[in-house]
Amino acid sequence: MKVTFFRKRIPLFLIGSAGFSLVEILVVISLMAVVFTIGTNYYKRFNEKREVEKVVEVLTNYLHQASANANNNVKDCTDSLCGGTDLLCDTADDSPEVNGLDAWIVNINNRTIYWRCGGIDQTDNIKSFSSEIPASVTIVSIPDPVEFQTLGGTVTAATITINGSNPADSSSLQIRSSGLIKRS
Repeated sequence: MKVTFFRKRIPLFLIGSAGFSLVEILVVISLMAVVFTIGTNYYKRFNEKREVEKVVEVLTNYLHQASANANNNVKDCTDSLCGGTDLLCDTADDSPEVNGLDAWIVNINNRTIYWRCGGIDQTDNIKSFSSEIPASVTIVSIPDPVEFQTLGGTVTAATITINGSNPADSSSLQIRSSGLIKRS
């Protein structure tokens, strides 16, 4: 009894081939380097654009907070300058004339939010949002600071420009005298 094994046919292009040539390896490595470089640049640009979008969201939130606080006459009632002496703000009249709250202020250059009572800025109660703004993003506000006066009072109309490291990534917020905050 004779056993025969079938031989596999080897394609002609593999006969005498012991691997890849140096030129083939260099071409593949070069192509990979080009693709990696392009991908890295797009990823970096995406991150820069996202930073600007994040700052726009942060500023919009703080501006809305200041507007709502001014419209609702929110303040620290332990401050006697604002007309309060207790923690509950249970004065019978919440008008700004009685309680002394003039406005909520967002200072873009200093990256702070605070209020003004009786014409005096309450610098003891400043909230800073500078830690939420990356160093690579610049913010310009005209005018600065932005004021939201209490109970339907006037609002400082302003334009806030947010710039990333790439000029194409800039964005702006407009605050109208009606209090409307709009991204443009």
